[in-house]
Amino acid sequence: MNLRIEGNTLFIDTDQELTEPYLKKCKTGYIAYWHFIRDFHSLYSQSYTPSEEFKKELKARVDEVNAAKALLNSEVDVPEYSKFFAGEYEQYPFQIKAARFIEKQMRVLLADDVGLGKTIIALTAILALIEKQNLMKFMVTVPASLRYQWLSESRKFIAQDMFPDLELVINNKTQAERNWVYKNFRETDNPIIMITSYDLIRRDAEKLKDFPADMIVWDEATKLKTRTTKINKAVRRLFKHVKYQLAMTATPIENGFEDLYCISEILDPRRLHSKTYFESQYCVMTKKTIWKPRRIDLWKVSGYKNISDAQEKLTGMYIRRTVDDVDLELPDIIRQNIELELTKDQTRMYQEVSGSIFGDMTRDDILGKMVYLLELCDSTELLDPSKRSSVKLDEIKRLLDEDFKYSKVILITQFKKFAKILERELKKIKPLIITGDTPMQDREFIVKEFNQRMDARVLIGTGAIQEGLNLQVASVLVNVDLPWNPAKLHQRIGRLHRISSEHKTIRIVNLMTQDTIEQHVMDTLYEKGELFEKMFRRDADVKIGSLLEMSREGLLDMVKV
Repeated sequence: MNLRIEGNTLFIDTDQELTEPYLKKCKTGYIAYWHFIRDFHSLYSQSYTPSEEFKKELKARVDEVNAAKALLNSEVDVPEYSKFFAGEYEQYPFQIKAARFIEKQMRVLLADDVGLGKTIIALTAILALIEKQNLMKFMVTVPASLRYQWLSESRKFIAQDMFPDLELVINNKTQAERNWVYKNFRETDNPIIMITSYDLIRRDAEKLKDFPADMIVWDEATKLKTRTTKINKAVRRLFKHVKYQLAMTATPIENGFEDLYCISEILDPRRLHSKTYFESQYCVMTKKTIWKPRRIDLWKVSGYKNISDAQEKLTGMYIRRTVDDVDLELPDIIRQNIELELTKDQTRMYQEVSGSIFGDMTRDDILGKMVYLLELCDSTELLDPSKRSSVKLDEIKRLLDEDFKYSKVILITQFKKFAKILERELKKIKPLIITGDTPMQDREFIVKEFNQRMDARVLIGTGAIQEGLNLQVASVLVNVDLPWNPAKLHQRIGRLHRISSEHKTIRIVNLMTQDTIEQHVMDTLYEKGELFEKMFRRDADVKIGSLLEMSREGLLDMVKV
């Protein structure tokens, strides 16, 4: 950016049109807000008359951006940070750079790729703030299923001799236990890390007013991606005063740019401004008119624009490194798509369900039928318990008996009922299983059993194991069916593809049935699988595709056989 201040005039060289709300017209010219002053190309000059206060803020913001970029590119003193961890554990330089970035920038979105050690980065940042800045109170918020894993990893990594007084506390279920945890958090004179869940924050919102946290970590921050949910509203209302906030997710954009906006609004609402402005500046809106009970104009997001401008505004707040960006030897991934032909019973039932879909059905009705079709691709038993026919089950048995006889294997399905069927049909090899029904306290035990027992060959799971769990002991992931959201598939792979993996190669096997909705879903939706990377390659416009936003005709095309 070419910027110079002469007297009362600020000169900015830019090739972008300057529009509201970046500029506020006044009697002496224009005042430019700091959000707009980023690294623009020099094509022509425009001049403004800033106040002395604005000059200082502008310089501070420009310095902030430059310093933030330098932090991630400069050398780091690894030993200074490594002393925080127990002797056998050591952070990588790229992790220490991120921890130092968090320490300096205060409110950060850590969007590193799955498997690059975001938990280690967060712990390093916490310990640095304890040691260097004498901060004391830290709240780590995670999905409920990950609380004990966070506790276990904290105990494993933190050097106890350096932090002998550090308290590690899990916020528990009963109200009496939680009241004690909150009271102790407020009153203790020792450094403390309280591990809680998003659900408990929502339930205990009144007790968390003016909560004296020095830092909050939002792990799996996609839990905050929807602005209208109770947890998002509670977080925005309760924790504005917390100086340090760290949001962590490998998939900050699951469905659209709005996901990232909602997370960034919690961290620093100045970055992308109000929701109204965000939509006008960065979203391509499409109008649809409905007439029941009266005329109503509905606006939906159909694409995005001005992405490079958004990236500039987020500079200094977010970190994103992919596996290719860091100098690490992660396991190679071998991907294999196995196409299967439906059994006769599956084909007959599939044709019956698809034949019941007509053009005059509502979109919601069509989507419901599509779920039935996806279930039939797994097994007829999901729709008719009296019929047990599944080409996928037969293939899974073959894979476990032949191809992966001596490997640790994870089987993931989006249907809890099919997970139970797999558990029943594979009972000879005594598989472990985690579903949404598995109690939280049992999940850590099951993961530990799978990781440590040699005879625990197979772990069956649903979406309950997609987030956060470390299952790098496995060398094979079988996607029994593919999720509609590509970000969920990325999370699945990340359970195995991690820095701490003990394998040189991992295999990802996708089971798909021929000439069915599974292939159509793959072709239609997985174009948005790299939406985050596309948006931050400075593309001028980004289109999105979503199953829920497709027309009735588009959905009908997908289910045609």
